[in-house]
Amino acid sequence: MVKLTIKSVKEGEDTMRSRRISAKKWLLLLAVPILLSMLALGNARADEFGVLSESHLYPDGLVLNTDSRLEWWSNISTSADYADKREGKSSLKGTVQADWIWFGCGVMYDQDGAPWSAQPKNMSAYSNGSLKFWVKTETDLKVGIKDENGVEKWVLLQDFGIAKDNQWRFASIPISGNFSGVDFSKVTYLFMTASVFPWTITANSTFHFDNVRWDTAATGSMNSIDVTPSAYTIASGLPKAFKAQGYDASGNTVGTYPSWTSSGVSGSFINTTGAITIFTPSALSGSGTLTATDNALFDNASILVEQITWNDYFNLYGEEGLYGSIGIYDSDDNDGDEDGIENNSITLDTVTNEHPPGETESLKATYSIIQKGWAGAFIQEGAFADTAANRDVGAYEDGYLHFWVKTPVDLEINLRSLNIAGNNVASGILLSEYNIAADNSWHEVYIALMDFKLRDARLDFTQMKVYFNTAVVGDILGGASSGIFYLSDVRYVRYNPGPEAFTVAIKRRDNNNTEGEVGWPSMQLGDGWTLAEHYLEITYDPVETAWAVQLYTDNMRTGASPKYPGSPTTILAQQPAGLVGELNSSVACPMAWMALDEVNADVPVPIETDNGQSPNHPDYKIYFDSSWGAADPKGEWSWMKDLSSTKWDDKNGNLSLDLTGSFGGPDYEIVSDFAEAGNQNVGTDDYSTLLDMNGVSTGWIDISTGMKVYDLNAGSPVRLYLAAKFQTARERQKYRTNSLTMELYHE
Repeated sequence: MVKLTIKSVKEGEDTMRSRRISAKKWLLLLAVPILLSMLALGNARADEFGVLSESHLYPDGLVLNTDSRLEWWSNISTSADYADKREGKSSLKGTVQADWIWFGCGVMYDQDGAPWSAQPKNMSAYSNGSLKFWVKTETDLKVGIKDENGVEKWVLLQDFGIAKDNQWRFASIPISGNFSGVDFSKVTYLFMTASVFPWTITANSTFHFDNVRWDTAATGSMNSIDVTPSAYTIASGLPKAFKAQGYDASGNTVGTYPSWTSSGVSGSFINTTGAITIFTPSALSGSGTLTATDNALFDNASILVEQITWNDYFNLYGEEGLYGSIGIYDSDDNDGDEDGIENNSITLDTVTNEHPPGETESLKATYSIIQKGWAGAFIQEGAFADTAANRDVGAYEDGYLHFWVKTPVDLEINLRSLNIAGNNVASGILLSEYNIAADNSWHEVYIALMDFKLRDARLDFTQMKVYFNTAVVGDILGGASSGIFYLSDVRYVRYNPGPEAFTVAIKRRDNNNTEGEVGWPSMQLGDGWTLAEHYLEITYDPVETAWAVQLYTDNMRTGASPKYPGSPTTILAQQPAGLVGELNSSVACPMAWMALDEVNADVPVPIETDNGQSPNHPDYKIYFDSSWGAADPKGEWSWMKDLSSTKWDDKNGNLSLDLTGSFGGPDYEIVSDFAEAGNQNVGTDDYSTLLDMNGVSTGWIDISTGMKVYDLNAGSPVRLYLAAKFQTARERQKYRTNSLTMELYHE
């Protein structure tokens, strides 16, 4: 008797992963969680280097007051303008102080921290590109670059069609041709601007710059717009941000400043123009589209509005204080560097005499900042000095950050994952952007966690370090400030649809009684294909709309018992799929499976056939004859695969097996036969999929796609029949598999 032992071992839900399957585990049924990111965001291109940019940061850009400084030379004051911008949270605003007096400022590379000492930056890799930026000015300007030797070159904006009409315009200035003479391997000032004609300088005139960068891409005119996310389910009454990005015909990013409209669902935009908009649906439910339009170009985002009840929480700070290994700490800009921004302070206390409705206490933050300073509080994983601690909170990525706040001033909120340095955070969001009033009254705030990732695509919720950071920033407030703000009930929230209904019962083929193990009848050495005495009854009710069930063995994994000792990556004849001998594990017996939407006592044994090629030909395949025929399509027999199964890919077409290099190399012709070559990821092999949202796998192939046909629309339950071929069983021993994995996964 050959046995497959199945032991039921329940496993608790994993609530720390997004769109994972909460399932039970059996020795036979093993539901391995698969994470599917519902929003794919790209980082800044490597051929762009940011100078005054919130999109292009380290290693592809400078961070102001970290590795660069803004130096003022004469007759000018600068500030961050959070209301008038073209990228990120703010633009650089310059205000002229007096008539007829020359003015200017520049961004110098200043990495070593010495007081106001510019260091050379090698920008040779970008010198054949262009200096690109948004500019808005009501005075004549020139822009320039300077090197370590003091060589500086300037160009007039008016020579590039930039009028002083106080309207935002995009500039792209070729670098090598217009700044020749500068040593691009030793650039000290990566961007400078200054006045041109004294008689045009008037007090209180202004200019703005935004998203200043060196860019080697030969960007053309905008050819298309892309809105992210392209589809989203929004909780009724809560805000959600959407971002538009322009592209030229070659796929290079181009700045866009579109207008936004909605259709099909009622709601309001906080801003109807800009690269990022925030939409709040007023309808309780419904579906529609949001459209970003720039001239004749547009793109849509599909939205579904639902009433959502939060039932899964990741608590950060509440009435019980802090949770687990999470700590809350104060921070300010008293870093002792040359920027002169000191004398900031903040003190944190837990108080009970001030709290929002439904709560009994809050976190009190008493702060004082100077004009360019900042001070705040952050909640992070681990102790204050612990730079490595992090946590996977990917389950909440599609949820919201929730908190209560009472503040007399605007606050910035940002998040940081472990892969982002503390001085390179770009995910900041202002409360004012979400219409949260700074009126010293309590407000309940919801911000979609993905909104932070729209600001900084590097943000990785699977390795979060700083869950919540809030600060009072002098640049935002326009000067020094002191006061008190309060926080309460800080948490991540989401809707958890609950575990998938996915169970397996073992039943006898002859009477349908439930038993505890799958077995075969007594066999003789050399016997051919034989049906198992049992079948598996699979009951399923997935909550996702796109899903499938996949089947495979894993007889070569670490800890497998018995573990197949062969080398399928070097010898094609040594394949690990199927049943493995308990005493002599080098002997394996192939298996096959058939999925049916009915109980069938007359399931035929597999009958092999080939495709007519020579057995030594790379295209040689062994199939199974149809058991039912095209007139009555049912599930057909399929070979059982193993995660380590391999095949021959005749890459050079010489009909000779070439093992040049190593497994996974470009010329090595033994490749993975599970999923795609070199990628043994579960959830990716169509051949091993027995069931999906369309029904049972028929075993038939769509010749136009090469994919299996799933068109039986089978209801639950589905029955899985097994067979094994004992012709290779050269020794009398028990044959079993270390694990037969049946995996419910989401596409």
